[in-house]
Amino acid sequence: MLLAFREGGMDPKYTDPDYVLKFSRAKIGQKCFVIGLISLAFGIFFISFGGRRDIEFAGYVVVVIGFALCMYEMHRHFHPGKPMLALSPEGVRWNIEWVRELFVPWHEVKALRKITVTDRTSRSPFPPKFENVTALVVTNDFYDRALHVDNVLLRGPGWGNMFIADEKNGVMQFALHDEILPVKKDELYAAVETRWKAFRDKTKSKANKP
Repeated sequence: MLLAFREGGMDPKYTDPDYVLKFSRAKIGQKCFVIGLISLAFGIFFISFGGRRDIEFAGYVVVVIGFALCMYEMHRHFHPGKPMLALSPEGVRWNIEWVRELFVPWHEVKALRKITVTDRTSRSPFPPKFENVTALVVTNDFYDRALHVDNVLLRGPGWGNMFIADEKNGVMQFALHDEILPVKKDELYAAVETRWKAFRDKTKSKANKP
C-alpha cells in the first residue's frame, strides 16, 4: 500500500505524472476474507444446531463456500497478481478479476468529474450512496467499443455502479471507486487529474500516427 502523506502534504507520487501508480485489491480482499469467516461460522452453527437434514446440508454448503473464499483470499494475499488499478503515462488500467482488464488511454478521457453513485445492487428503499467518486468521462462510442462486456453474468451486479450513463450529455461515466482501493478520495482525484492533463495530448498524438 502506498504511503498517503509525507510531512507537509500529499505524497509526491500522486502528483508526479511520470510515476506509475499501482493499487492492489487488498482492501476488497480483506472484506471478502471477513465474509468467508462469517460464512464458516454460520455454516458450523447450522451443522451443529440445525436439527434438520436440509438445514445441515445448507450448513455444509455454506462452510465449503466460506472455506474456499478464505483460502482464495489467503492465496491472493501472498500472490497479489495484477493491480486492480494502474495509472501510467499511457492511461488507466482497471483489472476486473476473471473478466478482463479495461484500458482507457488518456486522450479518450473527455473530462473528469466527482460524482455521487447510488448503489444499484442494494434492494433497500434507501440505497447507500458513494460521494465524490472520481469518474472518467468517455464517449458512448468508446465505451461500446472498448469497455462494454456483452455477457450479463460476467458484468455482474456491480457493473452499474462502475459505469453510469449521463443521458443528458450523451456520455458514459467510468467511476473509480476509492471505497475498494487503498487510497483516499482527494489523492485518487489528484493522481488521475495530474496524469490526464500531462498526457492527454501525447496519447492522442500516438494514436493518430500512421
